[in-house]
Parts: sequence; structure tokens; C-alpha cells
Amino acid sequence: MCVCVCVCVCVQAKEAIEALGYERGSPVPVMGGAAIAGFFASACSLPFDYVKTQMQKMKPGPDGKMPYSSAGDCALKTLQQGGPLKFYTGFSTYIIR
Repeated sequence: MCVCVCVCVCVQAKEAIEALGYERGSPVPVMGGAAIAGFFASACSLPFDYVKTQMQKMKPGPDGKMPYSSAGDCALKTLQQGGPLKFYTGFSTYIIR
């Protein structure tokens, strides 16, 4: 599903840039469309990657209990403790790679 969304965003962005007067197929609409699609792909996938990374990095607490019981538990606790923007920690680095 994410691939379909990215392709649709890329096509729509290229058409919008071409409507500004750039020649169809020239580097500006092609690169611009790809950059815009890449931004949206990063914005959609980073929360899932953040939760995955937190699950991989977790270590037992002093009582021997793991901090998260599942990915859903990790997401819920992150949302409660850090708010929705916590999922976008490191976005600038993530989008560049």
C-alpha cells in the first residue's frame, strides 16, 4: 500500500511541477516529484521504524521486567509519555538517508 501511495504522490507532484511550466520529463519535475514522494514516504514510515527500534533496544528494568510487552504497547506508551511528535525523533536524519 505504501508503494502505491508513493507512486501516486510522485505522479501528482510531477504533474503539479509541470503545470508551473517545466518541460515534461525534464530533471526538475522528475527530481522534484521524487523528493516530494520521498518526504511523504519517510513521514509515513518513521513512526513504525521508531517503534521497531525501541523494541530492538529494550532491556529489562531493575525488576527484570521488559518495558514493553508488544509493539502496540510500545506505541501506546510512547504516545502517552512523549506525544505524537516523539515518533518523529530523528526525522531529519531519516529523510536524508
